[in-house]
Amino acid sequence: MENLQPKLRFAEFKEDKKDYYSVIGKCIDSNIYGPRFNSNDYNIEGNVKTIRGTDIQKNGTINYSNVPIALLDENVVSTHKLKYGDLVMITTAECGLTGVFQGDDMDYICSAYAVKIRLKENNNPLFFKQYFLTEYANNQINRFIRKATVSNLPASDIKKIKLFIPTLQEQTKIADFLGAVDKQLDILNQKKEKLNTYKKGVMQQLFSQQIRFKDDNGNNFPDWEEKTLGEVINFRNGKGHEKVIDSNGDFIVVNSKYISTDGLVSKYTSELISPLFKNDIVMVMSDLPNGKALGKCLLIDRDNYYTLNQRICALTPNQLHNNPIFLKYIINRNSYFLKFDDGVNQTNLKKNEVLNCPLSIPSIAEQTKIANFLSAIDTQIQAVENQITKTETYKKGLLQQMFV
Repeated sequence: MENLQPKLRFAEFKEDKKDYYSVIGKCIDSNIYGPRFNSNDYNIEGNVKTIRGTDIQKNGTINYSNVPIALLDENVVSTHKLKYGDLVMITTAECGLTGVFQGDDMDYICSAYAVKIRLKENNNPLFFKQYFLTEYANNQINRFIRKATVSNLPASDIKKIKLFIPTLQEQTKIADFLGAVDKQLDILNQKKEKLNTYKKGVMQQLFSQQIRFKDDNGNNFPDWEEKTLGEVINFRNGKGHEKVIDSNGDFIVVNSKYISTDGLVSKYTSELISPLFKNDIVMVMSDLPNGKALGKCLLIDRDNYYTLNQRICALTPNQLHNNPIFLKYIINRNSYFLKFDDGVNQTNLKKNEVLNCPLSIPSIAEQTKIANFLSAIDTQIQAVENQITKTETYKKGLLQQMFV
């Protein structure tokens, strides 16, 4: 077997040139699928919690808060009970997604679509969890997946996965180092979540006028006026671009995906069929039942770079009396639009429905203060998101170099 070595090793292990490249089966004491049982066995007063694929996050963290409880035979629980440090690997859908069991509030087992992997002594489960996050591991797992209506990874094939398995001391060093990066990501994600929660709460208070700004002289602004959206914007529909999509095009097609991902997923065209202009507000008018895109808005930041697709509308504010940034905040996912989603059928907003959206509008001076305040929060959120992206990229690079 080829003596593969990771590109990146800690200094104290660099001189160790032993051939540690092997199959993971040599490190496994036992692996077993979780038991099958009837959905009627789920019982809040049961005796065991059952970890499902949806309970393991993309980074391998097990979310214990929503793990369901079942009432099962004690012999079944005893056979499948998880021990602290066991690996839990998903074997359908998200094949290979792996977490380390660290729960202790009651007994836990894997679901029937997961495998409990108990390692032999002198192996660190957190090292293996990190390994299964690598592209190298994913490529190996894909070779063993049996394609069907639902993909399946046989438990017996898990033992055939190959990797560089160093000494326990080096495994622990790697796991601790990458774990520290994960903790930093957790801190950043918590910070982002708190900022988003704060912003949501402030917006509710601002738009319900529970809190008000004062002008630069400390005086109250005028009362807000009740208007419809049609009174403060000009409306236009987009046009179909399906036949002119061009990956080498110069113009971005503003469609539902582009808006729902805040511009992260985009299509291009060489034809500016329905040009957009700076300070246009674009909004999604059509979405699936219970979708997250209906009524979502983006503010256009430049002229003649974006072209408006069908089922998206452009709302051009009257800028003499209205701040486009403020309007984007108050229109975005407005509860008025969400009420058209019946949860059963696709929602397709009509022009008159959009124009009839009721709004409470302050003076443009107060609009600007609100827009500047909320934009400052968004700037903080974006800064944290940039830190998260940078840290995730850093970790991805480490995973590529520390594992083979």
